[in-house]
Amino acid sequence: MKRAHAHEIDSAAIERLAQAAFQTENDAKGVPHTHVRKGADRQDVSVLAAACGIQPAVGAPLLFGETAEDHLFVQEEQMMLSFRWCGFAMWTPESPPR
Repeated sequence: MKRAHAHEIDSAAIERLAQAAFQTENDAKGVPHTHVRKGADRQDVSVLAAACGIQPAVGAPLLFGETAEDHLFVQEEQMMLSFRWCGFAMWTPESPPR
């Protein structure tokens, strides 16, 4: 991914991005559910980078990072592909990219 000019983000940046991208709300029964914040999906890489507090090279096509398999991005990303569309990719040590 680095050869394709993607920008790798560290675990602290991933956590900042997760805080900016997801919110937890209780349903009618009081059960908490986490979901993507309205307007947080399909954002440009520069917007996501700002949420992480980083500044990738101009024209970086995407941000990527490594998480544990129980991370919020892994759990929620399985149901939401828009983060891939907007330029964030991630994988776990147990399932590296191909």
